[in-house]
Amino acid sequence: KDAQQLLVQATKVWFHEALLGSGKFHGDTHAGNLMVAPGGITFIDFGNLYTLKTHYELDAQGNQVMETVQEENEEGEMVDVQRPKVLLDERHELLRIIMGAAFRDKTFFLDGLEKLLSPEGKAALQANRAKAEAILDSILGMGRFSYDMVYRLNAAVTELQKLGLELPPQINCFVQSMARLSNTLSEMNT
Repeated sequence: KDAQQLLVQATKVWFHEALLGSGKFHGDTHAGNLMVAPGGITFIDFGNLYTLKTHYELDAQGNQVMETVQEENEEGEMVDVQRPKVLLDERHELLRIIMGAAFRDKTFFLDGLEKLLSPEGKAALQANRAKAEAILDSILGMGRFSYDMVYRLNAAVTELQKLGLELPPQINCFVQSMARLSNTLSEMNT
């Protein structure tokens, strides 16, 4: 029971760091790469360490293009702030895919997925849009609402790749690692 609680905490840290923190995550989270120690779980074997990246728009000289956005300051007032213009935030789009799987929303899922695909992958998605939607209709309707979300997510990504939708390795690895952590938790429950 203590080891299971430690694994739940370690999973929360892993998920938070990947999607809300630095973007770095251990990409091979099977039970053999987790060591239970007094007071915590230690991840070992960092051969598959990935980073979810933010891609910024660059000008001709390679400098980040800035844009003005409105943001609330400490006094609660809206002020103009200069920020680099984001072209793609892999964490944001991966979170969109996860939310699509959790809430059984194929449009949300596909919107996030499409932004992460290569030009060839986007073309394959457009050519196979009806098949992709049918696959998601079938998979996203399965299982219990939130508990089985990881399995729906993994199955959806696996089946969509068969249509030629090649995901960046860090996205595919994150989904598989998430499934491995979920499997380890399930094994501990038995």
